[in-house]
Amino acid sequence: MLEELNRIPRVGAAGYDSGRPNAPVRCLEDTRTAVLEKIWCWIGPTTPDAATESTSDTTDKPTISNTAIDPISGTPVNPSSDAAVEPIYWVNGLAGIGKSTIARTVAEDAKRCELLGASFFFSRQEKKLSDPHLFIRTIAYQLSRSYPEARPVIINVFRHDPDIVEKSFSIQFTKLILEPLSKITSKRVVIVVDALDECDNSKGAANELFRVSGPLSLERLVLFSTRTLTNLLLALIFTSTCV
Repeated sequence: MLEELNRIPRVGAAGYDSGRPNAPVRCLEDTRTAVLEKIWCWIGPTTPDAATESTSDTTDKPTISNTAIDPISGTPVNPSSDAAVEPIYWVNGLAGIGKSTIARTVAEDAKRCELLGASFFFSRQEKKLSDPHLFIRTIAYQLSRSYPEARPVIINVFRHDPDIVEKSFSIQFTKLILEPLSKITSKRVVIVVDALDECDNSKGAANELFRVSGPLSLERLVLFSTRTLTNLLLALIFTSTCV
């Protein structure tokens, strides 16, 4: 089974722990604490240090009014019609002010808490790291390595539909990410996606990602980081409910 997994096309350097030269580092100690606390409040009671720390439910979730104070802001968003569900957290801000270090820190700490399902750090500097289709396959591969429940679902897709890599973005996302995620019932799953604005959006793939993320449940959590002013902002406004 592992041999079949290893044949899945993917980007090995996409993860948070990549050794590539331009890979982001984690936040310095005692920096970005307010943003990180809000993110861990959104993830749930399990925090990197313990549920009794300041990242517990006593920390208010950010809103449109109080996220504008910091140059990096975060907003839970809901691409479905169910306002009670907030499966996506959007970290946004201008280029070069630390969004990737926050994403790296959250991914690393989520891994330590055994909550990280997958991570992908987009980069325009490398073609493979801006390819939306390789993004899907890489996330699928990481999920299959992390969760035995998801593994047979993903392998069966490639067995029964070898041309899945030629299908539309939404079909690949559904078959290789959403359906395997639905089989993971043992714990919450955190997926960290950094620099989504550096994804090749020539065919609207990044906008499509927000649309097809609608079926995610509250136990499948995705953190996105992007710049503030991109076409992704329009996608959020017209397809999501900010809470």
